[in-house]
Amino acid sequence: MLVNAFPLSANNTVVRFNQAGLDHIQNKEYELAIASFKKLISQKPDNHVAYFNLAVAHHLNNDFDEAIAAFVKVIKLEPDFFDAYYNLGSIFYQQGRLAAAKKVLTQAKSLNPDNPKVQRLLKKINREADTEAEFLTLDSEHFVIKYSSGVSEDALLIYIEGLEETYRDLGMKYNFLPNTSQLVILYTSSEF
Repeated sequence: MLVNAFPLSANNTVVRFNQAGLDHIQNKEYELAIASFKKLISQKPDNHVAYFNLAVAHHLNNDFDEAIAAFVKVIKLEPDFFDAYYNLGSIFYQQGRLAAAKKVLTQAKSLNPDNPKVQRLLKKINREADTEAEFLTLDSEHFVIKYSSGVSEDALLIYIEGLEETYRDLGMKYNFLPNTSQLVILYTSSEF
């Protein structure tokens, strides 16, 4: 969710930079959106909306570290901004950082206790944390793989080979490769 609201007292330049960034996101031009929101921040350095939209643009561009930093800045500027907590927690979850995700999403839940998205994600995190507590980890070229000791070594090698081949095929097809390792969790049928 992007934010388009600026106070009526905001100058036209600020509104234009924000609208340009929103338009670039709509057109999937994330680098241009990031540049627009940075220009906006140069005009309004303490505006949480500008940082929030910047964070979303970074997230959509798979610049996770930059997105995290911008969401943290939003929370410092506006400690009750639910969507910043939710998005930050979602990124931590995507990265497999379950403890950090749980902490941030618990804060989001304190701001909006009835939000079903937060409730579902926290439930999922708790289930995964319990299940994965004793999982092993293996790094391949493009993946971090968490797996149960119940997964056979032969099956694990087949999974890794298939993942890496699919990664290369999709990268060539779409001319895009993620800039971070992808987390894969292998459950046995009894664990899932």
